[in-house]
Amino acid sequence: MKRSISLLAVLAGVGLGSWPGPLFAWTCIRANPANPSSRCIHWPEGKVTVKSFLGAPSQGPLLNGTRTWDENTLLAANEWNAQGASVKITVEIGGTFHNPCGRQGAGHACDNTGPPGDNPILFANDFCGRDFGDIIQLTNNCYRPDTGAMVNAPVFISSKVRWNAYDGRIRFDTSTGVPEPVYDIRRVILHELGHVLGLAHPDEANPPQAVLAIMNSRVSNLDRLQTDDVAGLLAIYPPATQGPLPTPSQGCAIEPAMTLRPWLAALALVVGMTRVRRSLVRALSKRQACSRAFASGRNGTLRCWEQTKCQITEVAGERAGSTVSSNQGAS
Repeated sequence: MKRSISLLAVLAGVGLGSWPGPLFAWTCIRANPANPSSRCIHWPEGKVTVKSFLGAPSQGPLLNGTRTWDENTLLAANEWNAQGASVKITVEIGGTFHNPCGRQGAGHACDNTGPPGDNPILFANDFCGRDFGDIIQLTNNCYRPDTGAMVNAPVFISSKVRWNAYDGRIRFDTSTGVPEPVYDIRRVILHELGHVLGLAHPDEANPPQAVLAIMNSRVSNLDRLQTDDVAGLLAIYPPATQGPLPTPSQGCAIEPAMTLRPWLAALALVVGMTRVRRSLVRALSKRQACSRAFASGRNGTLRCWEQTKCQITEVAGERAGSTVSSNQGAS
């Protein structure tokens, strides 16, 4: 049975700040939910691009001074990016929209996720025909169960609740005589981006963990990442160690190998290229520790390892197959 990672509405009067419990109790979405020791789902390349299609409110600036909902997507992404993890969220405002709703197949890596690599954040009246209920926002993670590699993760935000953007305690509108929560979209997107990165709800772990965390399943007065959230992020994406940059004489290698053109022979002696394949030769700029190398051909990516060598590998599109499943989460 598929589950979706969701964020529940706030419970009036419930404060998480008084919960006792361990300092670190983060939990992640496991590649094999039945195996608690299986790998956390993750972005293996250390980067993910989300597209924010939220637009702007109909009236005036929001309470935190921003003028659009999309600005708050940027603010939330920047907070995750500032934690020193070896992953980066890039936010694009608008662009080509692919409806994520649909059965797995052409154009849908998993049920209701859209094409591989496409991660929209959008307002919706429901989750692809399923009522939100008391859920106010939901992330649908699609990943490869054999490796935990993420394929895509669209974020659905309920358009049936009241939104604004502000810091501090949850606000309520009492104009009708019945307190109605007005949700802070920034902190809610902050939570959902945690799911996009692979984190789950610590308060719904087995056993449930009582910790202060933006990743808990219910909206609270917390509006920033907590120690537990950052610990989970860094566990999935450990900070990269940066050693001293080597000198250019330490060279590059281009693989797979091919025969060099005569005019590249002298350069090959400098950069250590002995063989290259003709289909990959084209000009490449110097990157990190690598001296300049030239290659021509199709899509290629310069990859460095140990800060001393480089590799050019052809980039090919990857089609989600039968091994791709979706984790949909919770409540």
